[in-house]
Amino acid sequence: MLTAVLTELVPYDAATRLHMRVRQSFTALALSDAAIADRLRAEYVTFHQQIAGLLRKEQAAGRVAPGDVRETAMELVALTEGLAYYVLIGLVSADCARERVLAAIADAHV
Repeated sequence: MLTAVLTELVPYDAATRLHMRVRQSFTALALSDAAIADRLRAEYVTFHQQIAGLLRKEQAAGRVAPGDVRETAMELVALTEGLAYYVLIGLVSADCARERVLAAIADAHV
């Protein structure tokens, strides 16, 4: 589930590119609009909690090392979104970005 959620944030076709362009535009607006920033922060807190919950399930199954997974969740989301941005501007390919996300997920596992 963790892999599916995060790799879907990496644009790989016209529909996912459009989705991420809208998402990135909304994020850019948050830099100058406090109301949007407030909403975005709340959404990120929820998303990070969801990713941390998936990591906790992996911990319970013995696939992720014991410990607090909140930072790992935040790092995985930030890496994935940063790479998605790089894909959108043509700095890296979708395949390269996906491989980096998968490597980071693998690094989180024992």
